Amino acid sequence: MKGENALNKAIEHLQVALDELEARAKDVADRYWNGVYEKEKQHPGWENRSDLSLRVRRKGNALMAEWRNIRWVGSKAKGNRRAIADYIKRPDGEYGYNVAKLRNLAKDWEKPLVEKTEAEMKEVRRRWRHITKAIKLIKVVHDLETKG
Repeated sequence: MKGENALNKAIEHLQVALDELEARAKDVADRYWNGVYEKEKQHPGWENRSDLSLRVRRKGNALMAEWRNIRWVGSKAKGNRRAIADYIKRPDGEYGYNVAKLRNLAKDWEKPLVEKTEAEMKEVRRRWRHITKAIKLIKVVHDLETKG
């Protein structure tokens, strides 16, 4: 069917848009990490290291751009000290994290970087959600057309 082909092409184009958004999210995360590494060089010592972690992953049509809080457990003396990454919950139904909460977890030197990064990630998450909704709706139309 001609309409079916058009729907498949629409989904293909939207998948390309998701690929581009994924690349954008990874670029935002890379800029964040580069900024953190640069600032940590200027602020030596473990007490000045960032306690935040930003991770971007994709599984199918799901993009996870997540903040985590890093805490250290165990004893340095006993040699069993390790980092634990606790996920920070994003408010239900929101595209972005609570910036005040992120600011509280960030070092003073890191706060502007976290705010800028989260503002960009919020926009990526918003666009991602709208595109994946469009894909789902197109698939519904496709299923209706094929069922006759």
